[in-house]
Amino acid sequence: MTTVSEFHGATITMPYGETLSPRFTVAFEGHTATFETETLQVLDGWIPARIRRLTDEWATRHQGELLKHWATVAAGGELVRIDPLD
Repeated sequence: MTTVSEFHGATITMPYGETLSPRFTVAFEGHTATFETETLQVLDGWIPARIRRLTDEWATRHQGELLKHWATVAAGGELVRIDPLD
């Protein structure tokens, strides 16, 4: 998995090549949750409510970039990190 961003102790990664649909994973203090990028629904796992809210805010702001990055890296391109949440 490739690290896309980090904020408030959470690390965002994307499992390129492991799945067919765009998704990202959030890791925070031993907890992980995988999100579907287009709907921002949790596919698997759990993270604390505060980190979930911050993740939703970050992903909503950067949804277009997440989808673009998925396509770029899946096609063999270079990853550009996405700005963290302030």
